[in-house]
Amino acid sequence: MNKFLKTINGKITLIFACMILLGAVSVSISSSYAQRNYRNHILETEQKNLDLSAETMNTSLKLLEDLLMYMPYNSDGMKILEQIENHALLDAGEKWRAVTRINNQFNSITSVYDYVENIFTYYPNQNLFLNSKVNEDMSSVILEDIEIEQVQNSSGWSIIHLPSGWYMYKFYYLRKAYVGAWISCDDLMREFGMAQDNILLIDRQGNILSGEGESRNIELSSLFEQSHLDDPSVIMSSLPDAQMYLVNEPESLSLEYSGEPFLKNGYFSMIFLLNIFTLIIVMIGVLFWVHKPIKYLQAGITRIRRGDTQYRLEKKTGMSLEFTEICDEFNDMLEQLNKTKIQMYEQEIEKNQTKLRYLGQQIRPHFILNALNTVYNYSKKDTEVTRKIIRLLSAYYRYVVNVDSNYVPLGEELKHIENYLAFQKIRYEDALEYNIECPSALRVVPIPPFLMESFVGNSLKYGADEKDKIFITINVCQIGEFDLKIMISDKGRGFPPEILEAVRSFQATGTTEDILGVGIRNSIERIRLIYKTKAELKFYNDKGAVVEIIIHLQKNEEDFVKEHAEYILP
Repeated sequence: MNKFLKTINGKITLIFACMILLGAVSVSISSSYAQRNYRNHILETEQKNLDLSAETMNTSLKLLEDLLMYMPYNSDGMKILEQIENHALLDAGEKWRAVTRINNQFNSITSVYDYVENIFTYYPNQNLFLNSKVNEDMSSVILEDIEIEQVQNSSGWSIIHLPSGWYMYKFYYLRKAYVGAWISCDDLMREFGMAQDNILLIDRQGNILSGEGESRNIELSSLFEQSHLDDPSVIMSSLPDAQMYLVNEPESLSLEYSGEPFLKNGYFSMIFLLNIFTLIIVMIGVLFWVHKPIKYLQAGITRIRRGDTQYRLEKKTGMSLEFTEICDEFNDMLEQLNKTKIQMYEQEIEKNQTKLRYLGQQIRPHFILNALNTVYNYSKKDTEVTRKIIRLLSAYYRYVVNVDSNYVPLGEELKHIENYLAFQKIRYEDALEYNIECPSALRVVPIPPFLMESFVGNSLKYGADEKDKIFITINVCQIGEFDLKIMISDKGRGFPPEILEAVRSFQATGTTEDILGVGIRNSIERIRLIYKTKAELKFYNDKGAVVEIIIHLQKNEEDFVKEHAEYILP
């Protein structure tokens, strides 16, 4: 049983059983939560709508206030009347034309702000009170505030109740004139579509400013308490500039769930059977479109592990597009591998060249099986990453296949290392960071292929710091007229003393120890065979492991200079 549960079939079966159980439990308890969920949904929706209405209303009132404040500075008619205030003599016709302009301006404003009942201006010295409509009650209130109480600027929107309803008004004293407006609260609510929604407009004293009938008052503190409960029975939203609130009365919300409980009718059985049927369909789809292709890929990887590199994946009928592309990339990768093997076996070179090729192939990373496993793992969860892995691997092995000489331009080798690290970053994710720096002028310098890969691989394997982070830096620079330095470093714990001692011993006497890895040993011997005494290889610790490769290009053999003269540093 344990073995079965470790397989994909076992895990899918377990998930299937759990989903059926959870479906049955969720359906059985859904009736008890239906009322609460429905109520919360309605309250949240109403709260959002009320907040939006309050914000829209508050913004409109703020724009109206700005318009009133700047009107004396923008109105030609008011500028003319201001001259009279400054004792400038104007004829009656010019004053009449100014009054006409002001009235026209008031009418244009009220046509835009439909909820504004009146725009007015008052010149005390001229006893001139101009407004677009006549409302004697409101006119008296305004003049009383101005003349009796000697008010120049209202601190906010003032509220007053008249026989015709609640009004709010505001005015400013600017350029020797009072400019303001008054609004019917009922008109304001109708303008923003809230007159028929049982939504109340309330001031900070608890007065209900909207709705027909006599003046009413609500205890505002009680409303605040009700609106802040976990299960509120009333919702509120503030108009900060007008110092008022919008309130949705509890009786206006239809919070009672009208549906029948699942357990009192046939819904439970119907939904339960529908869930089972849906899960069966999902199970079949997973098995056919995901599980079966993955098992097919796994079988192909197994055959390659056994040495059958001639094996190719066939595109099966009904296979999804992602898996057919994986098959194509998989087969292309195997073709590249076979071409690499053919090139290796068919080349006939001299003794030193044979040893160099052998060592060069030894230090190439033999991570094809790990790469395929990575493809397999990501193919189940992220097709785009799978494609990226396959592209990187194809580029990696394309470079391996196409290298047919003892030297390649440094830029191509760095590009190969960058592809290698990009693939490793997918495996390590955020645990790996790297940086490659090389002046463009040095990228044409010829170097042996695969010169740096074993050292980079060593940093990947042992270069993690105390936080399990790996940071690899490759820096190429010119340190002399014909001297090139390649430095590979990491920020890990550095080389152990026994490794440094083994490297020194191998460089001095050629004596190898088991503790010294094959990649590093072959890299040292390969550099020695290519450059003899014309190159230096240094291993040390400096805030991590550091490997320096110093190549003295002017010391190379005459045939090398003739063959690669265009690459040598100027």
